[in-house]
Amino acid sequence: MSARAQKFIAAIAILSLVLTLLLGYYIYRTREQIAAFPTIPGESPLGGVSTENTTNLTNLVLSEDLWVTQLLIPDNYDYSPSATPEEVNLDPAYTFYNITPAAAITITLLTTSAVAGQLLIIYNTANYNLLIPDTNILTSTGSALTLGQYDIVGWIYNGSKWVEMFLLANS
Repeated sequence: MSARAQKFIAAIAILSLVLTLLLGYYIYRTREQIAAFPTIPGESPLGGVSTENTTNLTNLVLSEDLWVTQLLIPDNYDYSPSATPEEVNLDPAYTFYNITPAAAITITLLTTSAVAGQLLIIYNTANYNLLIPDTNILTSTGSALTLGQYDIVGWIYNGSKWVEMFLLANS
Protein backbone atom coordinates (compact mmCIF):
# COMPACT_ATOMS: atom_id res chain seq x y z
CA MET A 1 0.00 0.00 0.00
CA SER A 2 1.35 3.38 -0.94
CA ALA A 3 2.12 6.08 1.59
CA ARG A 4 -0.59 8.25 0.04
CA ALA A 5 -3.24 5.54 0.56
CA GLN A 6 -2.10 5.05 4.17
CA LYS A 7 -2.43 8.79 4.86
CA PHE A 8 -5.91 8.78 3.30
CA ILE A 9 -7.04 5.84 5.47
CA ALA A 10 -5.60 7.50 8.58
CA ALA A 11 -7.44 10.75 7.75
CA ILE A 12 -10.73 8.86 7.28
CA ALA A 13 -10.19 7.05 10.61
CA ILE A 14 -9.54 10.35 12.44
CA LEU A 15 -12.55 11.99 10.77
CA SER A 16 -14.76 9.03 11.78
CA LEU A 17 -13.52 9.27 15.37
CA VAL A 18 -14.24 13.02 15.52
CA LEU A 19 -17.76 12.57 14.05
CA THR A 20 -18.50 9.77 16.52
CA LEU A 21 -17.43 11.97 19.43
CA LEU A 22 -19.55 14.87 18.17
CA LEU A 23 -22.60 12.65 17.71
CA GLY A 24 -22.16 11.17 21.20
CA TYR A 25 -21.88 14.65 22.69
CA TYR A 26 -25.04 15.76 20.83
CA ILE A 27 -27.02 12.74 22.10
CA TYR A 28 -25.74 13.31 25.65
CA ARG A 29 -26.70 17.03 25.59
CA THR A 30 -30.15 16.24 24.16
CA ARG A 31 -30.81 13.78 26.98
CA GLU A 32 -29.75 16.43 29.51
CA GLN A 33 -32.09 19.00 27.95
CA ILE A 34 -35.05 16.60 28.02
CA ALA A 35 -34.33 15.70 31.65
CA ALA A 36 -34.21 19.42 32.53
CA PHE A 37 -37.86 19.99 31.55
CA PRO A 38 -39.94 20.60 34.65
CA THR A 39 -42.56 17.95 35.25
CA ILE A 40 -45.76 18.22 37.20
CA PRO A 41 -48.27 15.45 37.84
CA GLY A 42 -50.28 14.71 34.69
CA GLU A 43 -47.70 16.27 32.39
CA SER A 44 -45.11 14.49 30.27
CA PRO A 45 -41.39 15.44 30.45
CA LEU A 46 -41.60 17.10 27.03
CA GLY A 47 -44.43 19.42 28.04
CA GLY A 48 -47.19 17.32 26.48
CA VAL A 49 -50.28 15.91 28.10
CA SER A 50 -50.26 12.57 29.84
CA THR A 51 -53.58 10.77 30.04
CA GLU A 52 -52.31 7.92 32.18
CA ASN A 53 -55.06 6.79 34.56
CA THR A 54 -57.45 9.28 32.96
CA THR A 55 -60.97 7.96 32.64
CA ASN A 56 -62.57 10.86 30.82
CA LEU A 57 -60.97 13.27 28.35
CA THR A 58 -63.66 15.55 26.94
CA ASN A 59 -61.80 18.19 24.92
CA LEU A 60 -58.24 17.92 23.67
CA VAL A 61 -56.72 20.59 21.43
CA LEU A 62 -53.52 19.50 19.72
CA SER A 63 -50.76 21.89 18.76
CA GLU A 64 -48.38 19.10 17.78
CA ASP A 65 -48.52 15.42 16.87
CA LEU A 66 -50.45 13.06 19.13
CA TRP A 67 -48.55 9.95 20.24
CA VAL A 68 -50.61 7.14 21.71
CA THR A 69 -48.40 4.90 23.81
CA GLN A 70 -51.02 2.81 25.56
CA LEU A 71 -54.18 1.04 24.52
CA LEU A 72 -57.31 3.15 24.53
CA ILE A 73 -60.14 1.15 26.05
CA PRO A 74 -63.58 2.56 25.19
CA ASP A 75 -66.59 2.55 27.48
CA ASN A 76 -69.02 -0.27 26.79
CA TYR A 77 -72.60 -1.07 27.61
CA ASP A 78 -74.48 -4.36 27.65
CA TYR A 79 -78.00 -3.60 26.45
CA SER A 80 -80.83 -6.14 26.51
CA PRO A 81 -84.07 -4.49 25.38
CA SER A 82 -87.27 -6.44 25.95
CA ALA A 83 -89.64 -7.44 23.18
CA THR A 84 -91.51 -4.21 23.83
CA PRO A 85 -90.82 -1.59 22.73
CA GLU A 86 -89.75 -2.90 19.35
CA GLU A 87 -88.37 0.52 18.47
CA VAL A 88 -85.48 1.99 20.43
CA ASN A 89 -83.98 5.47 20.15
CA LEU A 90 -80.30 5.19 20.98
CA ASP A 91 -78.44 8.38 21.93
CA PRO A 92 -74.96 6.87 22.30
CA ALA A 93 -73.28 7.63 25.61
CA TYR A 94 -70.86 4.72 25.18
CA THR A 95 -68.48 3.62 22.44
CA PHE A 96 -69.40 -0.07 22.37
CA TYR A 97 -72.91 -1.51 22.64
CA ASN A 98 -73.30 -5.26 23.09
CA ILE A 99 -76.99 -5.62 22.22
CA THR A 100 -78.99 -8.75 23.06
CA PRO A 101 -82.63 -8.15 22.11
CA ALA A 102 -85.44 -10.52 23.13
CA ALA A 103 -87.04 -10.03 19.69
CA ALA A 104 -86.32 -8.25 16.41
CA ILE A 105 -86.04 -4.51 17.05
CA THR A 106 -85.46 -1.23 15.26
CA ILE A 107 -82.74 1.04 16.66
CA THR A 108 -82.66 4.66 15.55
CA LEU A 109 -79.33 6.35 16.19
CA LEU A 110 -79.82 9.82 17.63
CA THR A 111 -77.42 12.73 17.27
CA THR A 112 -78.54 14.83 20.25
CA SER A 113 -75.41 14.47 22.38
CA ALA A 114 -72.99 13.16 19.71
CA VAL A 115 -69.81 15.07 18.95
CA ALA A 116 -67.84 15.06 15.70
CA GLY A 117 -65.30 12.25 15.72
CA GLN A 118 -67.21 10.15 18.24
CA LEU A 119 -66.98 6.41 17.61
CA LEU A 120 -69.80 3.91 18.01
CA ILE A 121 -69.69 0.13 17.64
CA ILE A 122 -72.83 -2.01 17.78
CA TYR A 123 -72.64 -5.79 18.20
CA ASN A 124 -75.74 -8.01 17.95
CA THR A 125 -75.36 -11.18 20.03
CA ALA A 126 -78.94 -12.45 19.77
CA ASN A 127 -80.63 -14.56 17.12
CA TYR A 128 -82.91 -11.61 16.26
CA ASN A 129 -82.34 -8.91 13.67
CA LEU A 130 -81.50 -5.33 14.56
CA LEU A 131 -82.75 -2.85 11.97
CA ILE A 132 -81.04 0.53 11.88
CA PRO A 133 -83.24 2.75 9.69
CA ASP A 134 -81.89 5.30 7.23
CA THR A 135 -82.23 8.13 9.76
CA ASN A 136 -79.14 10.07 10.86
CA ILE A 137 -76.87 7.50 9.19
CA LEU A 138 -74.77 7.17 6.04
CA THR A 139 -74.13 3.55 5.04
CA SER A 140 -72.02 2.04 2.27
CA THR A 141 -75.26 0.90 0.60
CA GLY A 142 -77.04 4.22 1.07
CA SER A 143 -79.96 2.55 2.86
CA ALA A 144 -81.03 1.09 6.19
CA LEU A 145 -78.85 -1.55 7.80
CA THR A 146 -79.87 -4.92 9.23
CA LEU A 147 -77.62 -6.69 11.72
CA GLY A 148 -78.06 -10.41 12.20
CA GLN A 149 -76.64 -12.48 15.03
CA TYR A 150 -72.90 -11.82 15.62
CA ASP A 151 -72.84 -8.89 13.17
CA ILE A 152 -70.82 -5.81 14.11
CA VAL A 153 -71.01 -2.30 12.65
CA GLY A 154 -68.70 0.63 13.38
CA TRP A 155 -69.71 4.28 13.02
CA ILE A 156 -68.06 7.68 13.30
CA TYR A 157 -70.08 10.85 13.82
CA ASN A 158 -69.27 13.56 11.26
CA GLY A 159 -71.12 16.39 12.98
CA SER A 160 -74.51 15.68 11.44
CA LYS A 161 -74.76 11.93 10.73
CA TRP A 162 -73.34 8.59 11.82
CA VAL A 163 -71.08 7.38 8.98
CA GLU A 164 -70.51 3.63 8.59
CA MET A 165 -66.80 2.76 8.89
CA PHE A 166 -67.08 -1.01 8.74
CA LEU A 167 -69.60 -3.84 8.73
CA LEU A 168 -68.70 -7.37 9.74
CA ALA A 169 -71.68 -9.45 8.67
CA ASN A 170 -71.06 -12.83 10.24
CA SER A 171 -74.62 -14.14 10.12
